Amino acid sequence: MKLFDHSVVELLNQYVVGEHVDSVVLAAHSFDLRIGDATIGCYERVNISVEGKDFSCVDFPCPGPWGMLVRQIAKSVSLQSPEVIRLEMISGDFIELSTSESQYESLVINLPPIGEALVMEIY
Repeated sequence: MKLFDHSVVELLNQYVVGEHVDSVVLAAHSFDLRIGDATIGCYERVNISVEGKDFSCVDFPCPGPWGMLVRQIAKSVSLQSPEVIRLEMISGDFIELSTSESQYESLVINLPPIGEALVMEIY
C-alpha cells in the first residue's frame, strides 16, 4: 500500500515501548504479533534476530524460533528504511517488519478503539 515514515515510528513507540510481546502467530499468509494494546499483522517479509541468530520469513509459515519473542519487552521502534521498521527488545533481539508499494496490504496495525471508533494503520 504505502511506505513507512516517522509517523508510524512515533505511533508504535507510544503503544509498544515498555510492553511485552503477548503472542506471535504464524498463519498461512501472515505473521501476527500482539504487543501491549497493539496487534500487528505483516504480510510481507519479516526478519528477526534471536540470541544473535538471524531468521527471515517471506513465505508463511516458515521455520524459526518465533516463540522466543514471547514475553520479551520492547525497548524501541526505529525506521530502518522506508520499507522496514525495527522493533528492538531489551534483550537485544529484534523484529523487522516490511512493507512495499503495491495494491495489497503489507502491514496492518490495530490499536485500541477511541470511543466507538476502531483505530488502525494500513501500509
